Amino acid sequence: MLLKAFFTYLLNDFTGNAYVYAYGAPSNPHTLPFWPNRALLVWTFWIRTWLQLDMAHSLVAAGTTLWGVYSPRDWPPMFGLPWDLWTLRRFWGQTWHQLQRRPLSSIGIATARGLGFRKGTMASRYTQLYVAFAISGLIHAGGATMAIYHDMGTLRFFILQALAITTEDIVIAVAKKLGFRAGLFGKLVGYLWVAAWMAWSGDHWVAEKIAVGTYQLPGFVPYSFAEWFGIHGGSK
Repeated sequence: MLLKAFFTYLLNDFTGNAYVYAYGAPSNPHTLPFWPNRALLVWTFWIRTWLQLDMAHSLVAAGTTLWGVYSPRDWPPMFGLPWDLWTLRRFWGQTWHQLQRRPLSSIGIATARGLGFRKGTMASRYTQLYVAFAISGLIHAGGATMAIYHDMGTLRFFILQALAITTEDIVIAVAKKLGFRAGLFGKLVGYLWVAAWMAWSGDHWVAEKIAVGTYQLPGFVPYSFAEWFGIHGGSK
C-alpha cells in the first residue's frame, strides 16, 4: 500500500509538471485553443484527481493496517481498471471511484419508486441515472459555490454526463440490433469516444476551476522528483 502511494505520488508529480513544462502554466484557459491545450488540460485534471484520491486512499489503508485497525482485505481498490472505461456508463459506474454510489443509488431508487416506476423498467433505470448525477452535481457545485461564491458550471457538467450516457445506450442498442459486437475495434472506438467526451464536456468546468484558483498546475507537492529530472512547472 505504501509502495502504491509512492507510485501515485510520482505519477501525480510528473503529470502536473509535464503539462506545464510543455505548454506553460495556464492562468486563463478560456483563451487557449481547445486542441491540444485545453483537451490535454482536462485529461490532466482527471488523471491527477484519480492519482490524488488513490494516493490518499492508499496512505489511510496503509496506516490503519499497520496499526492493526483494519486488515488489507478491508481496503478494496478505490478505482476500477483504466482499460475498462470504453463506455461512459462503465467509466462512471465501474472505473471511477464509487464513494457516493450507495447513497445516490438509494435516493434514485426511492425516487423511482415514489414515481410509481417498477424495478427493472427503463423508466426506473433512467430516473435513477438522472437523480444520481443531479444530486452529485449539486453536492460538487454546492461546495464550490459556498467556498468562492462562483458558479463554475459544475451542475451542467454532471447533467451532461447523464444525457451522454442515455445517448450512448441508444447508440449501443441500435448497433447491437444491426449486428455489431464490442470487439477490439469497438472498444478502441469506445476509448476514443470517452476521451473526446470527457475533454469536451469538462472543458468549461476545468477552465473555470483554474481561472478562479480552485485547481492549479503543477500543484503543490512536498518534493518534486519531476523537477529533479528537469521537468519543472515554471511558466514558459
